[in-house]
Amino acid sequence: MSDTDALLRVLISEVRGLRADIARQAGAPVQADSLAALLDAIASAVGARVFTASELADFAEAAPPEKLLTALHAAGGTSPRKVGKLLRRMEKQELAGWRVLQVGSDRDGIIWKVEPASLGG
Repeated sequence: MSDTDALLRVLISEVRGLRADIARQAGAPVQADSLAALLDAIASAVGARVFTASELADFAEAAPPEKLLTALHAAGGTSPRKVGKLLRRMEKQELAGWRVLQVGSDRDGIIWKVEPASLGG
């Protein structure tokens, strides 16, 4: 990827984030389809691995493809704090065939995992 492509990717992501920020400031709630897209993107990005909100935010910023970063922007933001709030909001809900669960905590925060909704009860 050239420097121009990388810069363009960052700019597109920032514009999407700004649009999501403007919508939230106007009082628009995060839609269920945005949360479903986010959970699907998380599942694609991390698979069966466990993660913290901070690790997920860092991974979204550092690694292509931009599906995860775009979904985070659309759902509410990429800071670890915002990612943690989104994960708590989605906890135990079935979205796009997935659900997110707390599996523990450590000095870095809550540890999460994503699993197919068909496995949960």
